[in-house]
Formats: sequence, structure tokens, C-alpha cells
Amino acid sequence: MSRNKFNGSIAEIIGNLSSLQVLNFSHNKLTGHIPASFGNLTALESLDLSSNKLTGEIPMQLTGLNFLEVLDLSENQLVGLIP
Repeated sequence: MSRNKFNGSIAEIIGNLSSLQVLNFSHNKLTGHIPASFGNLTALESLDLSSNKLTGEIPMQLTGLNFLEVLDLSENQLVGLIP
């Protein structure tokens, strides 16, 4: 779902897609925070949210994604430490 000019915040309900392996929302105009519910995406191997307008901190819940190999959060306005 990259480069689709999506805007607004990322829906928390996406965290219910527990079998999801790849999520790419890069190069859109998404705003708001990265949902803490993404910590429920236990099969996720790749998460690309780069080149949006996301703010806030990276949720600690992402540290539980044991299969995550690719994480790209670049080109956003995130703050704080990397968990």
C-alpha cells in the first residue's frame, strides 16, 4: 500500500491482523502515532512506514516482534529513543 497518498492516522484495528507478515505503508501522508497494537502482529517480518508524517515515540510493543527482520521508520517526525 505504498505510494497511495493515504492520509490520516493508522487504524488500531490493523493490529488484529496477527498473521500479517509484511506491512508497507511507505510514501503516504499518514499522521499521528504508530499504534501500540502493532505489537500484536506477531508474524510480522517487515514493517515499512517510511516517508510519512508520523509523530511520537516508537512503541515499546514492537520489541516483542520476534520475526521482524526489516523495520524502516525513516523520514517521519518520530522522537525519543529506539526501544
